[in-house]
Amino acid sequence: MDWVDFEKFIKEILELHHFDSFWNVNLTIAGIRRQFDVIAKKNNTLIGIDCKFWDNKKTKKSGLIKSAIKQKDRCLLVEGLFGVNIIPIIVTNKEDLCGNFEGINIVPLNKLNNYLLENY
Repeated sequence: MDWVDFEKFIKEILELHHFDSFWNVNLTIAGIRRQFDVIAKKNNTLIGIDCKFWDNKKTKKSGLIKSAIKQKDRCLLVEGLFGVNIIPIIVTNKEDLCGNFEGINIVPLNKLNNYLLENY
């Protein structure tokens, strides 16, 4: 599996949980391109997902924190423009990377099913 397959797999998991899911969503706002790996909607819940597929090299927590901040900023921008609440989430293939950073849930793939069942 590569990063593209990983993103599409996350989309499929969301669809199994009855979300309408969209892969590789690009928006250009004020001349700047913003990209969501997956956007998913179920009832009145909208989720913006940044998928992080890392190889076997050690992943630095600082890189994950930077990704979380960027994802939060993307979601806040969309909220401001469209007046919708979008929940930022990072899904990673690394089992040891999980938690919450400034309101952004970081969910390993092996815990995604339970996360969705418990929260949506």
